[in-house]
Amino acid sequence: MKFADHGGPEIQVAKLNIQKANQLKPDTQDEVVTRETIRLIQKQLNRLGCAAGRADGLWGKGSGKALSEYSKRTKKRYASAKPTIELYDDLRSIKERVCH
Repeated sequence: MKFADHGGPEIQVAKLNIQKANQLKPDTQDEVVTRETIRLIQKQLNRLGCAAGRADGLWGKGSGKALSEYSKRTKKRYASAKPTIELYDDLRSIKERVCH
């Protein structure tokens, strides 16, 4: 998985998280989502107008509701309502606001 943006500490942290996940057994990779990764996902959901609340790195009802709203408006379906690195990549690729 590659990121287009090579700058910024947030991108560097996300890259490190992916590298760590890739070192694990394949069946455990989906379970490795750090608090920092969740915080980055929350920031992306907020940027897209989907109101995830404070980007605190804790995946709760507000974050789940924001992801549900994002999915509803974009008609994108995910295998899980849990945060993943793939979800972060997907959110980063969207340039315009989705939710209002």
